Amino acid sequence: MCYNPKGDNFRGCAIELFFKERRLQRDCEDPKLLNKRFGQFAAPLKRRLAQLRAAEVLSHIVLGNPHPLSGNREGQFAVDITRNYRLIFEPADDPIPLSEDGSIDVSQVSALRILEVGDYHG
Repeated sequence: MCYNPKGDNFRGCAIELFFKERRLQRDCEDPKLLNKRFGQFAAPLKRRLAQLRAAEVLSHIVLGNPHPLSGNREGQFAVDITRNYRLIFEPADDPIPLSEDGSIDVSQVSALRILEVGDYHG
């Protein structure tokens, strides 16, 4: 079942997750590699990935301060893992659903590509 912030439950509606790099996917999905690569960030990263998978669409993700990025990261989104570390992703739908104003329609995004885990602030 999927989590929906309105309290409704759905069957078979989880967001599909893809990874930019195969190594990142292995490191995020294998518990030993997750702990080795991310150390103290492993447990909160695992929770965020589970929360992404449990949502039906991008707009249902409410934990971790989900927010769109700007500048050279336009079209990407991030959720907090810790105070400084973020899980950075982009829509993986083909085509990417757009609103009438040309922005990404987060209520229709049902697939995400994980790009990186890190501190993009510098």
